[in-house]
Amino acid sequence: MRRRLSMVSGVLGLALSAAAGGAAASEMGAADASSPSVGADPARIEAFLEASGVTEGLGVVLAALRQHPEQQLSADQLASLSPDTREKFLAMFSDAVQQAFRLEVALPGAVASVQSDFDAKRFDAVQQQLATPLLQRVTRAERESLKSLAADPSNFSAFLTRLQRQPPTAQRLALIGREVEAMEAADPTRQRPAIVDSLDALPGALEQAQQLTVTAPSTGSFAYLSQVSPTLSSLYTYRDLSDAEMERYLQFLESDAGRWYARAGHQAIIAAIQRASQELQTHLTDFEALQQAPAQP
Repeated sequence: MRRRLSMVSGVLGLALSAAAGGAAASEMGAADASSPSVGADPARIEAFLEASGVTEGLGVVLAALRQHPEQQLSADQLASLSPDTREKFLAMFSDAVQQAFRLEVALPGAVASVQSDFDAKRFDAVQQQLATPLLQRVTRAERESLKSLAADPSNFSAFLTRLQRQPPTAQRLALIGREVEAMEAADPTRQRPAIVDSLDALPGALEQAQQLTVTAPSTGSFAYLSQVSPTLSSLYTYRDLSDAEMERYLQFLESDAGRWYARAGHQAIIAAIQRASQELQTHLTDFEALQQAPAQP
């Protein structure tokens, strides 16, 4: 699965992995597991998650997971179901996903994650940046791109086609590369698709990405993006920002406060999906217990 592309769009691959129970989210916790700071008021954390776009992004992704519950099951899991139990199990599983993957279930996990790594000085610096027109433009671009991808994968496919006709400049590619590297640092252990670090490598990455969009569901799914180069995803996300705006954003992102911002957002996303996954497991356990209970006379 992939790394955190941006404050919002990093949920794309990570959410699907955690929801399936295969992510090591429980091992990834905050860098500092000490007690929450006195200043880590839940209301302030919720406001931070809202301003950064994490809350809205989670809502979009959770809606996609509810729309395609079958994507949480592997091919082996589906194959193991006998014909007479398959329909009943899938109906039960779909109902459990609808109950578990809701924002009100997941968001407390995000809040607790930020609390556990709270740093008042960095938090205040980030809040000041989020109030600026530049960061508001950045987070708006991230939210709108995520919603666009959820609405129809062909939006991304059309963008890739435009890149084939009119590739980015070397300067633009370098700026996007810096953004990708800054976000990669939030989770250096995860395996992810290769970064496109030169214009010569662009055609191959574009061809692979186009093939992935062809097989993607028509709406509400991000699974294919977990296999797309993060460079292409970021080119799409920040397509309407100028080079000058990207440079200014990177100056923040590469700062001490910016690094905390990237890490806190990444861990919040992981924790939120993990919270929803735990709720899903509870529903499945209850179902298994019901199935195994002796029939009443």
